[in-house]
Amino acid sequence: MQNKFLVISSELREAKNNSLFLSGTLAAAGGAQYKFISFNYKGEAFAPGTVVVADYSEDSYNGQTQLKVQSIHQVHDPDFVMQAAKKSTLDIERLFQEIQSTVAAMESAFIRDLLNEILFTKPAICHKFKIAPAATGVHNAWVGGLCEHVWSMMRIAKSLVHHYSSTYNIPVSEDKVLFGVIMHDLGKIMEYDVANPAFPLTPGGVLANHIVTGPLYVYQAATKVRTMDATVYNDTMELIHLIASHHGEIEWGSPVRPATIEAMILHHVDNLDTKVMHSIELATGEEGNIAGFSKWSKIIGTNMKKV
Repeated sequence: MQNKFLVISSELREAKNNSLFLSGTLAAAGGAQYKFISFNYKGEAFAPGTVVVADYSEDSYNGQTQLKVQSIHQVHDPDFVMQAAKKSTLDIERLFQEIQSTVAAMESAFIRDLLNEILFTKPAICHKFKIAPAATGVHNAWVGGLCEHVWSMMRIAKSLVHHYSSTYNIPVSEDKVLFGVIMHDLGKIMEYDVANPAFPLTPGGVLANHIVTGPLYVYQAATKVRTMDATVYNDTMELIHLIASHHGEIEWGSPVRPATIEAMILHHVDNLDTKVMHSIELATGEEGNIAGFSKWSKIIGTNMKKV
């Protein structure tokens, strides 16, 4: 068979006999992605986002389809890039408007002003927010994935804040939790090259990921919208803490663990949406080695029952 593909990733690797082979991931028109391997290729690895034509046959490896490529070469086809890009199935403009309306209704003027300064008054940032992925492998790894992830988390977080604050009569700030929801992954618009649907890391993304750059956005914006007195500083640090702790554990990349109720809610909402979206991908994707179940996932440590 011969088809056109978008290169998501590729690398030259060394076989046991010291020969080189090419492997990685290719995306077909419509966004379906496939692992591939080529023992016959002689040349350099392809950059992510390259369009190629490949002659191949289909095989199965570890319970999923793998393409065995006999020949592969680069072609120039800018239109195909977006044809092969995996995209959100939801209306991203509608989701973004709902996020924006939620911010406009917040009680905290400081948090509203921060989010407007960081995101909503900057068309270039808004555009990147709408097209960026939330991740590149585990969940929402598609055009619009970040906006979709934030919108989904926002809806979950509102119900959790209401439950805990009303049931136990404690002052849980919905505004702070939602600020963390919107901001926790915003640094990914610079961590990934979001204009390239293969979403390779940028040089800045290699040097400083979103848990580093997110707090920089917040502190810089805070100094613009308020005079940095002791009260503003403490409030800013609490908001920065939401981003810094959202992975939950030092071992998972957070420099600090959640130390406020709002940060704890944010961490678990993020983890919940991530794991459920990953489970949906598995349950609706390819069948693995066990009939009626997906391929095994190292993220959740099991096979997911197909739906």
